[in-house]
Amino acid sequence: YFIALDVQPGTARRVVELAGRAGVTLTPAGAPFPGGIDPLDRTLRIAPSSPSIEQLGRAAEVVALCVRLAAAERLVSLFSHPPLELPA
Repeated sequence: YFIALDVQPGTARRVVELAGRAGVTLTPAGAPFPGGIDPLDRTLRIAPSSPSIEQLGRAAEVVALCVRLAAAERLVSLFSHPPLELPA
């Protein structure tokens, strides 16, 4: 079995990277798509091997935090451009 999770567009690969750095290995971002290429970089397929309920709970918390962090990073990057110069 697996779980499909759609995250904020443009963040799925970052979520996988962050989770891996935290010790949780995820299926590569875009895995459900032909050739593994998700044009929106938003779909994760989570395929738990055989974790205990406790391990699954901890992994779910890590993934949730990584989703939030990746989304926050994305939003900051979208809104951190220099202010527009308005004509006088």
